[in-house]
Amino acid sequence: MTVAVKDLGPLANPLTPATAQALHGASTPARHGRHDKTLLDKRVRDTGVWHADRPTLRWADEVCDALQA
Repeated sequence: MTVAVKDLGPLANPLTPATAQALHGASTPARHGRHDKTLLDKRVRDTGVWHADRPTLRWADEVCDALQA
């Protein structure tokens, strides 16, 4: 399986520290809460998120063939 991220390209496995830092830098701060009570508070949630259109996963053809057999 290959994983790519929009604007960063394909990711190597294992991730290098530089790639991990680039992934973190490409994220936006994660909020928590609900509706009008949605907050940005790193004491509660210190992580980042990406929009769903950023990552792309691609299985090798052989894996897809094996799964469909």
